[in-house]
Amino acid sequence: MRFHHLFIIASSFCLFACGDSSTPTNTEKKSEVAGSCTDPSIKITIDDVQSTMTAHLSSTRNECTVVGDVFTFTGETRERDLVYDYQFVGDTLILAARGDGFQEIVLVGGKNGNLSARWEVLPGYRFINGSLVKEDEESSTSPDHFDISENCLFIEDNSFTDWDYTESEMTAWIYDQLFFRYKFIHLGNAYGDYLFTRGGDQVASAKEEYGITVLEKTRTSETITAFGQTVSIRYDNIQSDSRYYIFRSYEATVEANGNSCNYTYFYMSEVTKEVCKAEYKDYIEVKDNKAVRVNRDNTAEFGSCLLGLLE
Repeated sequence: MRFHHLFIIASSFCLFACGDSSTPTNTEKKSEVAGSCTDPSIKITIDDVQSTMTAHLSSTRNECTVVGDVFTFTGETRERDLVYDYQFVGDTLILAARGDGFQEIVLVGGKNGNLSARWEVLPGYRFINGSLVKEDEESSTSPDHFDISENCLFIEDNSFTDWDYTESEMTAWIYDQLFFRYKFIHLGNAYGDYLFTRGGDQVASAKEEYGITVLEKTRTSETITAFGQTVSIRYDNIQSDSRYYIFRSYEATVEANGNSCNYTYFYMSEVTKEVCKAEYKDYIEVKDNKAVRVNRDNTAEFGSCLLGLLE
């Protein structure tokens, strides 16, 4: 059962450090910053006197009721406004959303006093006590650009699409599963979201530990050799979207000696109409007759397969 065929998903959007994210995004660029608002732009109202930018957001509350093998879906559209206070520090723009759990956003590329521009997000920066403070850029999941015009906002997010997935925590875990027997080191735990965690240091350490040589490499695949074994690792169908709920999906394939191990990860923090069906019941978690999330993760089977792949 291939879940990713059910969805057309934009790249992941994490506008805030935490809190509810219900803002539409898309990886496609708008042709004009100051043009009319077209989907998937967000309609906004700018108050130059109060120095505020109000985003007019809509989201859908989904509910999937489960009674035996009968799945019933209902949905409700909700409208809300999110107010940002803005200020300029030279040519740097600071956006701070009102409410708990939001982190200010630092942007550059425009001009002092003029919101209408294509702004680039500075990941890992905070505005604290009147000063810009550099924090950990590696852990940042901010979108790339904010295109602001008089009455609309377009958010461009390539935070996952331009990743090097071979430099992920998942890759380091795969190395351990494949080669630990040659070094007898402790195996770490794994779970499906590992792919969406940057792990360059762990990958580099594992390569040194196991003497891994990379023969071929792209952002989503690599062929390596170690201990006389040649292995190919490939990530496919990578999708992520946090516009209305958390959705992540990907597949991994590891091949060696004519054999392969296959992995599928699919997670939705909310059950949508497309999957509120009995055919997906093996992957849907139900509490008090309500489907609360979808979670398909064959980590255990995948890990066992990797342990025997090089035998």
